[in-house]
Amino acid sequence: MKSKKRVARLADVAELAGVSIATASMVLNNKDGGRFTEETRQKVVEAAERLNYRPAAYAQIMKGKHLPVIGLIIPDLMNHFYGEVTSGFSHQAYRAGYNVILMDLGNSPEREESFVETLIAMNVSGVGYWGIGNSSASGQAEVINNLHAAGIPVIQFDRYDPAVEAPFVGID
Repeated sequence: MKSKKRVARLADVAELAGVSIATASMVLNNKDGGRFTEETRQKVVEAAERLNYRPAAYAQIMKGKHLPVIGLIIPDLMNHFYGEVTSGFSHQAYRAGYNVILMDLGNSPEREESFVETLIAMNVSGVGYWGIGNSSASGQAEVINNLHAAGIPVIQFDRYDPAVEAPFVGID
């Protein structure tokens, strides 16, 4: 039976480099202010590379950093039109250095609140929002305002709501 390889932690990097966790953290986050020798910095960087260390996403969220992820909320992925738009959106986001998390409402307004809460908890970099056709304008405004309150920028698609301050992309 193959054993599962554990993901490297900051403590593992520090141990391999022979430094404290605080030192490893400061070096990897470029916050050492010249306190450490080049030899120490090199040891930490090499240890991180050797262990394939990556900062935990949730640790980045706790620091208030946005993940390089954009949420895309669409009404119904089964509709080919939304699939084509999603493909183009994802391609352009990737070119700009972002990954996309797709939230398919399946034309169910009940899913919307849960999806928005998830995207806020993940501290995504932004959201492309395509509300459901039968949702009220006030419901759409509430969704966008909740995202804005969390510091997450939003782009409205197709269903423009002038009461909401958010960029809009529509079809003529």
